[in-house]
This record gives sequence, C-alpha cells and structure tokens, in this order.
Amino acid sequence: MEGKPVDVVQLGKFRELLEKSLNQMENIFLGDQPYLCGSDVSVGDLLGICELMQPVVVGHDVFANRPKLEAWATRVKDRLQPHFDEAHKIAYIMKDQFKSSL
Repeated sequence: MEGKPVDVVQLGKFRELLEKSLNQMENIFLGDQPYLCGSDVSVGDLLGICELMQPVVVGHDVFANRPKLEAWATRVKDRLQPHFDEAHKIAYIMKDQFKSSL
C-alpha cells in the first residue's frame, strides 16, 4: 500500500503465526461445536470473523484445508447479515483493489 518492498522474512514469520492461529481456531476453539464459544454466536465469533477478514482482503485464503473453519465463517456471516456485508463494505472494495495488483 505504501509502495515499499515487502520484507519477505518478516512476512514468512507472520504467515507461520497466522497458520498456527488458524489451526488452533479450527481444532481447539471450534472442535465439534458450531461456534467458537458453544452452540450460539457470541462476541468471540464476531471478533474472530472480523480478524479473518484482514488476510482475506489481501488475497490469503485462510480457509484452505480448513473445512470446519470455513463452515463456521459461513454460519457467522449468514447469521450477521445484512450487517456483516455493510460493516465490511470497505474491506470488499480493498479486496478488489488488491486483486488487481497481485
């Protein structure tokens, strides 16, 4: 965004941390329940899905090989509509801009 070269070493470290966190979300926090904190959507789900929108905006598929996490994201987004899309309008615009520059 600033026109500076990407620090690939730092990016690699961040990717490793992200992958670890995504695996923990899917395997530990979600486990066999539909939402992060149990059987109904909570503030934790709202915060979690909003955090995952950040790497999604820059083209990183956080749901690759994570079917439980992807199903959870769909449930949360569906449950929060139409407010979810309204709140993420800018993120969707940015995603389209990044897509053209990647």
